[in-house]
Amino acid sequence: MTFILTFTYCTLFMNPDLDLVHNIKVLSIRGILSLPFRFYSRIFKHRGISHSLIFGSLTRILWLGGIALVIYQALPSSRNMNYCHSYKYFIWYAAAGVCLADWGHLLLDIKQ
Repeated sequence: MTFILTFTYCTLFMNPDLDLVHNIKVLSIRGILSLPFRFYSRIFKHRGISHSLIFGSLTRILWLGGIALVIYQALPSSRNMNYCHSYKYFIWYAAAGVCLADWGHLLLDIKQ
């Protein structure tokens, strides 16, 4: 279930074209679900590193992980870093969903 949800989210809202997310209206469903990547689109240029086979997925995973870490550290009862160890398989399934969705997008870009 983790893989399916991550793959679906990444296909629709977290794909390599996030470098263009600043062109989407914020007050729309797509705008809200791609909100964590507003600043990402200012840093990465279109068809740049975000369309790289390995580094594209890695940059988005690290970007979202950094945001999650900031939020996690800001919570008062979140000092237990055992979370990653307890849910390591879910994290791997989610990472696989991100990578496969990205690679599918890149494959379709090549076919065009």
